[in-house]
Amino acid sequence: FKNDNPDMVFEAIDYTISLFDANNVEIDNETGTINYIYPNSAFGVATKIYLADETTTVDSVSINWVYEDKLMPDGLSIPLTIRNPKYWSETSFPIVTGLIENNSPDLYTSFRLNILCFNSSGAIIGGGFSYVDFVKGEGDIGFSTYVDVYGDVASVEIYPVIPAVNTPVEDASYWSNISVVDHYFYEGMYDNILGGMMIKNETMSVLESSTLALTFYDDLDNVTTTGYYYLSVLLPGESLGIAPYVAFPPADSTSTGYDWDILPGRPADNYPISTNPFTVNSTTLTGDSDCLLYTSDAAD
Repeated sequence: FKNDNPDMVFEAIDYTISLFDANNVEIDNETGTINYIYPNSAFGVATKIYLADETTTVDSVSINWVYEDKLMPDGLSIPLTIRNPKYWSETSFPIVTGLIENNSPDLYTSFRLNILCFNSSGAIIGGGFSYVDFVKGEGDIGFSTYVDVYGDVASVEIYPVIPAVNTPVEDASYWSNISVVDHYFYEGMYDNILGGMMIKNETMSVLESSTLALTFYDDLDNVTTTGYYYLSVLLPGESLGIAPYVAFPPADSTSTGYDWDILPGRPADNYPISTNPFTVNSTTLTGDSDCLLYTSDAAD
């Protein structure tokens, strides 16, 4: 979709993709909504429709859309931009990565990225999408996702789907509610990334639903992969060791650095405990580099 109007924002665009057979009978359709399309800007959508009858042949496709309203820009702009979008041409599972930059002071949470892949002639030959938990105001965060492509990819474009509602955080001290005490990550023998972190609740409140996001880079500042960890509860003053899940990086990448962001959870009201009731009395680590066995003697 492209808005060629130089001074008009289109809002709430509902689109329908319809598939037809050779007799012009509709086989299936898919609908979606785009919150905004800004002046002189494009917006890409990649979709995959699974047919109930796999023997059916699609002869033609039509796309129709309607919009709810037109607005004057009045300072409206796209606050999220993409830096260093990169297509990694793995044989089985092609991957697209990049860095999302937030040019506004507001925190954005739970938004989507639409991805289109183009060949050297500029034709769309595939794409996909990815969900991002958050990006801080005036901050950035990496993304990595698999895409479906049908040909040789020459370039990619990424379109942030701006949430209808964003979440401002006015208290700067909020971001220091959880600190990172220690961290270490390294590449394993199977091209995966292993490691962990020690984090600490710096407040005297129980924090619920915190999110840690990791971004890994190569020497050219390309994002190689990302990792996440979700904490349901972090008790007051508690230090906690965590091993975040890190997605497999592309086989032809080398991760040489990483950074992180933590979205602290909100203080919980009337949480039943304030200290951890469990302790570990002793630990033992046995085995070799291929098979490690960790045991502990824990007391309630």
